[in-house]
Amino acid sequence: MAWVRTRIPARVLCLGVVIFAFNITSAVADYLLQPGDIVEVTVQGVPELKRRALIREDGYIPFPLIGSVEFANQTLLEVRNRICDVLTARDIVAFPDVTVDLIEVRPLYILGDVARPGSYPFKPEYTIRHAVALAGGLESASGRNRGGLFETVTLASEFETQRLDSVKQQARIRRLLAELAGKTTIDFGNLANLPDPDPLYAQIRSGEQRQLNNRQETMRHDRASYERSIEQASRQLEALEEQQKVEDLGLRQQTADVERIKGLSDRGLANSARLTEEQRSILLTKARLTSTMAQVAQVRRSIEELRRQVDKSEEVRRLDAVKELQDALVAAEASQLKLQIIGDRIGHVSLEGQSDLTSNGNHVKFVVYRKQEGKNLQFDGQAGTILTPGDVVEVAIARRSPSAGKSVLIDLAEPQTR
Repeated sequence: MAWVRTRIPARVLCLGVVIFAFNITSAVADYLLQPGDIVEVTVQGVPELKRRALIREDGYIPFPLIGSVEFANQTLLEVRNRICDVLTARDIVAFPDVTVDLIEVRPLYILGDVARPGSYPFKPEYTIRHAVALAGGLESASGRNRGGLFETVTLASEFETQRLDSVKQQARIRRLLAELAGKTTIDFGNLANLPDPDPLYAQIRSGEQRQLNNRQETMRHDRASYERSIEQASRQLEALEEQQKVEDLGLRQQTADVERIKGLSDRGLANSARLTEEQRSILLTKARLTSTMAQVAQVRRSIEELRRQVDKSEEVRRLDAVKELQDALVAAEASQLKLQIIGDRIGHVSLEGQSDLTSNGNHVKFVVYRKQEGKNLQFDGQAGTILTPGDVVEVAIARRSPSAGKSVLIDLAEPQTR
């Protein structure tokens, strides 16, 4: 589910009884709009009411004809229903058809000891780790501690990206193996048990399964199309062969009649004109028979060509899958090598920097400020804490005494929900 620039339809016809005619994910359906979100409202047949606007700090958006409408702490459906009620109550539109689209949600704000503090577009399942990476990594105001901290966070981000690529390649390999084996489901093995770092892994698996289903459906469709063509050609061949039999039988009968008439003519019992007419008729029948035989041969060749095309199409698909599998194996091996190299570098930098941090007594603290259901919340976060639209993350590289215990540079554990 993409938040930014993704249209989420919530169209319902207002005809006395509300008819739900939209199919959107529950997460978006339940999402409460907030100041800073961008929405677009369209009323069918009333172009002057179309409006794309930012929800103001007071939670309202002004509209011509109907005035200001409250959006804050409302779902898309609730806003749509409210606009429908106003349009109906004021006799502006008798049966309004209203669409409310969520165009863009509030950005994230990353402040404090990062390289580039500021606002950044929100994406689902973003964690504090992602936010810090977006802001260029950790960096104290004075520039001290930049080396180890910044490099560790950067490497951690690279590690996550490379691990995701590795899973993609492994899932792709398993899909191709299933395709070559003619299976309808993919055995993902241990990939099926990867819930981290976010639902992206599940999306990768479902995406590969959809691709396998689509390819098999295309193959079935193509085969069915060939089979229909072969069946039609076979029926045509059957009709032509029956016609050929009839014409061949007619030719034999006409030939016998000509022989009989010729015998009568030789004895003076039949005139030559009738003999000539019968001979001409034989020539026409032979021409038709020759044409029919040529059509029979052509249709037979067409059927054989269609059958060869079926075999060729399946062979081409198999060869393409084999080639793609070879490429995927090479890419997976390269991805695993990169993953190992980055992991080794993280271990080296962490060990190298840990001594300095311990001796200097430094540690990293994340504080999240969140507005939820009209309340302002504040809590300590970890690198894996999942963020929501409009969150403000304050990053601080602080000092504490050595007696406070060993500090952790940055928690590389998998994302946690808060």
